[in-house]
Amino acid sequence: MVGVVHIRYAEALYKVATSNNKIDLIADELNAIKKILDEQKDFMKILCHPKINEESKINMVKNIFDKKISEEIMGIITLVINKNRENILIKIFDEYVSIVKKNKNIVTATITSAIVLQDEHVNKIKDKLKQAVNKEIEIKTIIDKKIIGGLKIQVGNTVFDRTVKAKLENLRKAL
Repeated sequence: MVGVVHIRYAEALYKVATSNNKIDLIADELNAIKKILDEQKDFMKILCHPKINEESKINMVKNIFDKKISEEIMGIITLVINKNRENILIKIFDEYVSIVKKNKNIVTATITSAIVLQDEHVNKIKDKLKQAVNKEIEIKTIIDKKIIGGLKIQVGNTVFDRTVKAKLENLRKAL
């Protein structure tokens, strides 16, 4: 049950967002909140602390985010705190964004390279991937000097590894 609870909260939030015509606004706000929570690890520790009562936690969230986030997000955060499930907030946020992307037919492609790619190259890769998967593509780039050269592209569970490191590894295995 614990593994799917965040999905139910995210789906409920998505239904509310849809009925209020705020799908993108809420997704943007959730991404912004998630960024803050990722940067401020102590905030989540306090929010999840069992000795801090629900009312104090809700007041803390309101003091920090009041008038900066939509009623829908404040409502879901309050509900989650009241149910003592603060530890799944990030999962709820991530799942909501995944639902939005799925409904908009968007997939994320992760491009790993040894050097920073020029926008022109990234756009060409994006266009090729868009044709290949017949979906909108959101690009995430990672720089990893360990791959030596070439590219590694991941779309969903599919990985295209054309890195020098992979080629050397394959050659090593063959010998």
